[in-house]
This record gives sequence, C-alpha cells and structure tokens, in this order.
Amino acid sequence: MVEIVKFFFKINLNLFTRKSHCVIKLVLRERINLTFRRATMNDLTEIQKIERASFPYPYSTYYQKLLIKNADIYYVAEHNGLIVGYIIARVESNNLGHIISIAVHPDYRRKGIGEALMKKAEMDLKEMGCYRVILEVNVTNYPAIKLYTKLGYIKIKVLHNYYSDGSDAYQMLKSLI
Repeated sequence: MVEIVKFFFKINLNLFTRKSHCVIKLVLRERINLTFRRATMNDLTEIQKIERASFPYPYSTYYQKLLIKNADIYYVAEHNGLIVGYIIARVESNNLGHIISIAVHPDYRRKGIGEALMKKAEMDLKEMGCYRVILEVNVTNYPAIKLYTKLGYIKIKVLHNYYSDGSDAYQMLKSLI
C-alpha cells in the first residue's frame, strides 16, 4: 500500500499512516520527492554517513544496529533512492515519547525534511499513546532549536555536561494533547 501526499510545506498529518508496510511519499516545498520508510540493517552505512556529517560524536555502528532492531520509530527519508535523513524515537514510561535522534544530510537541509520527519514521529508517538514528547539538543545547535521551537517545543531544563565533549544540552518538551 502506497499513499502519495502532495503538499508545499503545510503538512496534513491525518493523511499519514502508521502501518509498517506502508511507504509514504511526499513532495516538499521545493518539490523534492521524499519517501519515508522503516530503517533496515541495509541502511546502516548511509545512516552512519549522515550521522558523521551531522554530529561531532556520532552513535557507534553497534548502537545504531540496536536502535534499528529495538526503537519504536526508526524512519529514513529517501530522495530518488538516496537516504537523506532519519529519525529515531521511542515510547518511555508514563506515556512519554522521546526523540532519540534526528538528522538530515547537509545537502538536503532547510528543505522541510527535518520538520516532516518530526511531524511524522510525533503523530506516530501520539497513536502509540504518548501525551508528551521530549528531546535533547546541544545548546549551540541554533537551527535545530529554532525548528523545535517552531514545532511547539519548550526548553524545560539545561543538562550540564550532557555530551561527551562536556557541552550542555537543552531538554525540550512538547505536549501532544
């Protein structure tokens, strides 16, 4: 089953489906054809390339394998068969969703892909019974903070020495109700 949804940056989340066998195709504001699907082990090499291009201390291949097997949500975004982004999320206790990681390849940033990945994950977390979503972001990652704020996240605390280099993170929260 394939659903094709055309939009120009205004996303109607009711058109998305959560079925794991369904591929979702989108046309973003810059008319980039984008497909979301569940990540597989075959995607690991491309995911690691995006991870290394996006973060100074990327997740290890071993940890990524564990996430692919065990995360409640692990989607890749593809453009013409090329993986250009991903999002990982899980359901924690007390109906709390947690965005573990999100990244978009540098060549595809600022095209709405990160926002589309976030909205898809939020919708699925809500369907899984989550009322709230948290995430952590480096206090110096201004583009990501701007996106999360735009999506309705608020800073709830500073996590000192959160990253392995000693840098701090904001923990941000959004209500899904």
